[in-house]
Amino acid sequence: MNICSKNFRKTLSAFPTGVTVITTHSPDGANIGLTISSFTSVSLEPPQILFCLTNGSSVVNFFQPGQPFAVNVLSSHQAELSNHFASGVPTDWEKLSCQTHKNSACMLLDECMAHIICKVADVHKGGDHTVIVGKVTDLIRCEEQNEPLVRHLSEYKGTKKLR
Repeated sequence: MNICSKNFRKTLSAFPTGVTVITTHSPDGANIGLTISSFTSVSLEPPQILFCLTNGSSVVNFFQPGQPFAVNVLSSHQAELSNHFASGVPTDWEKLSCQTHKNSACMLLDECMAHIICKVADVHKGGDHTVIVGKVTDLIRCEEQNEPLVRHLSEYKGTKKLR
């Protein structure tokens, strides 16, 4: 069977996924943020997660063992924020509603469902993507009354304005 990447992507879009923004720092200390939907838990003991980045990403090499990063789990009203971080346009962090995590110095976006603070534990090549495994170092539950931002069939589902 010949499986083309376009058909593979379209078929996988039938699986609903949550939307996150990963934040970290460049080697020169600049704040970095990017939208990720390829995110999942790996292990409860020790607590670990993973996400994937395309090998062509300009920031893939920033994620080396020990590098801190934060997973910002977006709420249903944050589709515009997801689009911003997916666009590749440099972010003016001063214009965003966010705060700096005290230990990792990663940016935490306000009004998210949760924040998962990690350090890169391992990096693996997987086809045209790099799999980044993170050891969880801190958890912050934020907006339990909101619903999560979800992508299904290449569209946001259940998006709503902040209550």
